[in-house]
Formats: sequence, structure tokens, C-alpha cells
Amino acid sequence: SVWSSDDRDDDLGYAHEVWRLEDLFHQRQRELFDRLISAAWAVDRALWNNILEFVFPEIEYIEYDVKKLGRPGAISRHTDNDSLVTMVVLLSDPSQFVGGVNCFEGGPTREVPLKAGDAVFFYGHLCHHWITPVTAGHRAILQMELRNRYEEPPRRILRGRGQ
Repeated sequence: SVWSSDDRDDDLGYAHEVWRLEDLFHQRQRELFDRLISAAWAVDRALWNNILEFVFPEIEYIEYDVKKLGRPGAISRHTDNDSLVTMVVLLSDPSQFVGGVNCFEGGPTREVPLKAGDAVFFYGHLCHHWITPVTAGHRAILQMELRNRYEEPPRRILRGRGQ
């Protein structure tokens, strides 16, 4: 129920590996799945009120491993297509890598260094974001996008309920 994903646009500069996890979480980690969805909906209600009745979640494990890649890990400035709310959780301890700072555009560019377990939520389809190159070590994140359009796998999540 986990698969490698290479769905990035050809013109997006990136160097990382991605695995899709939403089915695994939904089937085997249901409590965690529901908590992730609920947290994103709560942030949306508090800040944007953008989500109406349902979303299609996309949950990914993303790894920037300089040794495995044979070059710095990176993702260039971009927005997340159709993502009403994007969440990024840093899974690695920052002492395990160099670089990899989350950057966001909005007036002045903001750099948001995360500690292991920290999460950042943002309006994915409008907020341009990127990371500084990971020049050494291994950086891993959990990323969730609550999307407003159908995408494989077609799991629709109703407001307030992780169905």
C-alpha cells in the first residue's frame, strides 16, 4: 500500500525520493491518519476557512539523502497544485543534515528552520515555497496535502470525519 511516486512537474527542480502513504495510514494507522486530517482542518478553520465539505488527502514520505542521490537534495520554488492546506513535519533531527531550511514567500521571504517533530501548515496552492539545498546528510519529512480534486487513490474525506 506504499508506492514510490515521481509525479513532480518536469520543469520543477528537485532532487529527492517520494513514497505515497495515505492508503497505509488509512488502513493501518487509522488514529494517526484521523489526527493528521483533523489537525489540518483545524488550522484551516482557524486561519483560512478554505475547505468546504471534502478533500482528497495525499500523504508522502520525502527523503533528501545526499549520499543516495549523489548530489545535494533540493526542491525549487513552487506551489502545490490544488492543495488547500499543506502540512510538512520534519522527521529527521537537524543535526543529521546540512541545509534543508523551509522557505516561504510572502512579503519578505521567510526561512522557517524546523526541529524534529515540528510541523508547518500553509496554503499550499497559493504560497510559493522551497527548501535550501541539503548539502550533506539525510533529511526526511512527512508531507500531507489536502487537495480539492480527485487523484489516485480516490479517497474522499468528509469535513470533520476521516472516512
